[in-house]
Amino acid sequence: MVTPREKKADLEAETARMSNLDDAVTALTKPWYASKAVWGGMLAVLFPLLGALGHQLAPEEMAVITDMLAMLGAMVGGVLAIYGRIKARKVVV
Repeated sequence: MVTPREKKADLEAETARMSNLDDAVTALTKPWYASKAVWGGMLAVLFPLLGALGHQLAPEEMAVITDMLAMLGAMVGGVLAIYGRIKARKVVV
């Protein structure tokens, strides 16, 4: 039979393991708006549409716009993270 102390120890060990897993996932991932691939994909759809409407962009201009939008997305994400932490009502543990 498992004692309450053993259950507590198991729960604490599982919580620590999950915390480490969350840290690992966070370290290895990034939000969609910080991905140049996502912005590049969206722009790959937008640029031909602009071309059809008569606006032509050079490949260098497309690359610059993609980089700028990726940086802007990361900045917006950072601002939202800070704002969310300031407005949060619960303590982060």
